[in-house]
Amino acid sequence: MAFIKPRNDSNETNKNSQVNNFSTNSMGQGNIFLNLHNSHFHNWILDSGAIDHVCINLSMFSSHKRIKDLNVNLPNGLFVIPTYKGIVQLHDDIILKNVLFIPDFKHNLIFVSKLIEKSQLQVVFSECGCFILDQMTKRTIGSAKHQAGLYVFTSSKHNVNNMYISNLWYRILGHLSDKRLEILRQRFDFISPKDMYCDIWHMAKQRKLSFPNSDSYAANLFDLVHVDIWGPSLIISLHRHKYFLTIIDDHSRFMWVFLMKTKSETREHLKTFISYVETQFDAKIKVIRSDNGFKFNMPSFFNYEGNIHQTTCVETPEQNGIVERKHQHLLNVTRSLLFQTKLSKQFWSYALIHATFLINNISTPLLKNSTPYEKLHNKMYDIGSLKVFGCLCFAQTLFARRSKFDPQARVGIFLGLSSHTKGYVIFDLKRHDIIISRNVVFHEDIFPICHNIDHESTEQVCLPTSYLQHSI
Repeated sequence: MAFIKPRNDSNETNKNSQVNNFSTNSMGQGNIFLNLHNSHFHNWILDSGAIDHVCINLSMFSSHKRIKDLNVNLPNGLFVIPTYKGIVQLHDDIILKNVLFIPDFKHNLIFVSKLIEKSQLQVVFSECGCFILDQMTKRTIGSAKHQAGLYVFTSSKHNVNNMYISNLWYRILGHLSDKRLEILRQRFDFISPKDMYCDIWHMAKQRKLSFPNSDSYAANLFDLVHVDIWGPSLIISLHRHKYFLTIIDDHSRFMWVFLMKTKSETREHLKTFISYVETQFDAKIKVIRSDNGFKFNMPSFFNYEGNIHQTTCVETPEQNGIVERKHQHLLNVTRSLLFQTKLSKQFWSYALIHATFLINNISTPLLKNSTPYEKLHNKMYDIGSLKVFGCLCFAQTLFARRSKFDPQARVGIFLGLSSHTKGYVIFDLKRHDIIISRNVVFHEDIFPICHNIDHESTEQVCLPTSYLQHSI
């Protein structure tokens, strides 16, 4: 406590030993104090029991003035006599006023109560250390290390430890990932990266380890094919399809899609595809990779054909990531086609088939800007015949089915190209059936609005399987 008291010069006898006695015995940390004193004159101890700030180095004062007739009582009953008081700036935002200059002290002291009095500062003590915060921004502007029960602050503008406040914001923001925290730090400079181990994040948010995107591919056609089933779709297609089977050749990245009403059709499609490859490409599929779906479990057939069937680990679809990502790509393009045309969602199967055709004929960096079609067939597909999916078109009627005065064309919607017939797939807007025609006139800037179609009206004109898959 500081108070006015007449000076008694006799008390100055053994003053140094008395002060040293207080420093080493009253606090009970003599060795630590000595080490701090010998290491750096700019160390400050945060003290919640002191009455005044104390500085032992006059050169640290920004301004000072001489004082007299002022004694400072010590906890052991002794007192010291300060000769100056003034202002010490520890940091851009930490300014101590009415600091007493007492060179006989061993340490600089910061009186915590006076530090936060009439200021925007906040002092937080934790096991990590002591942190001086700006109350408004929650930014750390100073810190003190915890050493043997003491909180030691170094008056250096570069000694700002954001450990507490970074971890505080990490908790405030609900244990964000490091990536999200870094994004916020770019917008709010008072947020620092966390530097703590957090078991809460692991328990609440840990996911499976990520898989790197593979940019490698098999050396030859059909050395490896990826297969997977998508579905069921909440929207039943025009021809009652709910699923589709996707097959991708790893070398060419060419994709085949087979529409299915039930999963039970999977095995038949797969057997047909293996036979198709052998006949059309004079090749044998060496490895078939799938998930653990039981529909792919055909050990006797695979053994007979000489195929190796690889499966992914349980709940690890990323191991079959090529086909998983291709499903995303397919659905993105399919949605785009439907949104563009404003067609009923029942047409998703036709949009899907057309999307498959488009993807197979679009250059990809993975194949050095070649197309999957080119890698598979060693030639480019002529895309000059392509039309806008879902646009208005008129298909010429057959001569055998019209009289002299009947319309010579049927109005419809373009739904894609036929796989094995040189013609366009057209949906007749009046009769609600599907036709294949070569003689078609297109209006590619007009999109007829077609509402939901009754399944019964198209059931008798379902296309053969060859029309509902694209292998061209």
